[in-house]
Amino acid sequence: ISVESLMASNVEQFKDETTPLLVQDCRIVMDMSEVRFVDSSGIGAIITTFKKAQALGGELKICSLTDQVQSIFEMVRINALLEIFATREEALRSFEK
Repeated sequence: ISVESLMASNVEQFKDETTPLLVQDCRIVMDMSEVRFVDSSGIGAIITTFKKAQALGGELKICSLTDQVQSIFEMVRINALLEIFATREEALRSFEK
């Protein structure tokens, strides 16, 4: 999914596009370099996706946060729950550990 914001108005699209990725032992990197804003619905969708991936023995990692989204994540402490990486390459390498 390629969006500038993840919020109530497009969270269903996000779910529609991420649900097929949630399979046994999935390894997902969510590149958020284009996302400028996330509201509570968007955060909820990310957390739900993370928990579903975990339930399937998989992993979800986040990378390339914009300054605005990083501030939001820090404010709601989502960064304490999810692994967040500066670059896509770092996130991909973390799966090798």
